[in-house]
Amino acid sequence: MKKKRAIRNFIILAILLLICFIFSFVSFRIPTTVDRFAGFVNGIYLSKDFNGGVTATYTVTYDDNFNGDEELAVSKAMARVESLVARDYGEYYIEKVDSDKICVTIPKISESTTIKSNYLVNFITFTTESVSDPDEFTPTFTGANITEAKYFTSNGAFGTLISFNDAGKQALLDMADGLSSTGTLYIYQDKDYSSVLLRISVDSNSLTTIANNNQIFISDVSIFPTKDNAVEFADKIASGMLNVDMSLEGSVSIITPTFGEGSTTIIGIIMILLIVLSVVYLVFRYKALALPTAMSMLCFVALSLIIMPIFESIQVSFAGFIGLAIIYILTYVAHIIYLEKARNDFASGKKLLASFKSAYVKSVLANTDMYVVVFMLSLASALIAMGAMKTVAIILAILVFPSALCSMLIHRGLVKWYLDINPTKYKKINFEKGGLDNEE
Repeated sequence: MKKKRAIRNFIILAILLLICFIFSFVSFRIPTTVDRFAGFVNGIYLSKDFNGGVTATYTVTYDDNFNGDEELAVSKAMARVESLVARDYGEYYIEKVDSDKICVTIPKISESTTIKSNYLVNFITFTTESVSDPDEFTPTFTGANITEAKYFTSNGAFGTLISFNDAGKQALLDMADGLSSTGTLYIYQDKDYSSVLLRISVDSNSLTTIANNNQIFISDVSIFPTKDNAVEFADKIASGMLNVDMSLEGSVSIITPTFGEGSTTIIGIIMILLIVLSVVYLVFRYKALALPTAMSMLCFVALSLIIMPIFESIQVSFAGFIGLAIIYILTYVAHIIYLEKARNDFASGKKLLASFKSAYVKSVLANTDMYVVVFMLSLASALIAMGAMKTVAIILAILVFPSALCSMLIHRGLVKWYLDINPTKYKKINFEKGGLDNEE
């Protein structure tokens, strides 16, 4: 009975794996809709190495009253842009051009990819005047008066909390004195005052209260319907604290893939060869036992193909493929640890079933230590590192979980099914007898 159930389970799993791999590569229109399912593989985000990107150069300009170190201001602007871009992209390029220009390059992960305005550092001005002639307007409250801008929530409402210094407080009090009735507080985003970031209805009393509190909490469902909207607005205000402005020079340009067309196909062939060679070794080393182990490894590959398109932070570059190769080898080693410990226990004199039972406990302990170390190092690297190292770290940190699932649970179940089919014939799995009580 156990043998028939085990054979049936192997067949069902094989069918499920086949379906998964078909859905990974086949594209089709979803019935009764106009949408298409592109396949898991086509849903994986690719970096500039394989899919090209977009790039733009921005000129850094300064407030008329700016009296700080301009070189330091450019460096701070670069660091600010990098911190914002890093939230969405694993690999990107932020570089200084000449003394006052910053070049930003990001991967083209979709047809609509562009360099968002909230990635940039802009000049921020608060005023109760609608500025029509920038040459005739002198700002009294700028980003230099802001001490902090952060996402904040109150009573379930999303918003942005902006704090300002004493000079900002006085500027707001002066604005309040200039209001005879209800007016508008304008927040401009750039140095030429062409972009109004936000308009807020105020009167003299409300503006005076804001000034005396040294902070303003902006929250309205029409302005910030989601948390992301509030966070984006806070980022723009916080970027304005540098008191500089980044203006686009020319236009945003599309760049071609670093490794050219067809490079993903070559890398894919290399990954398939890695899988084939690993299975060949399993057959050579463990004979029939290669079946459950290979199926467990294919489960890991299938889960990876399903999981990767979910995370935009996984943008596969050349470094990303190295990360995939590393996690595949790690998963492979974790499977081998279980088999080798069972092999050693059998050689020490235990019976076949008892060998696998004792080996499982030992392998779980060893593999848990390995996975914890890999995850902690990967997580730390993903938070600290930049560029290629960050890409590798993110892939390892995310895929370590399906790796552990397959090597410590799915593999165990598959081996148990195999042992239900073959509970005693150790020569079929290339094990060597180590005790007199073991029998064929």
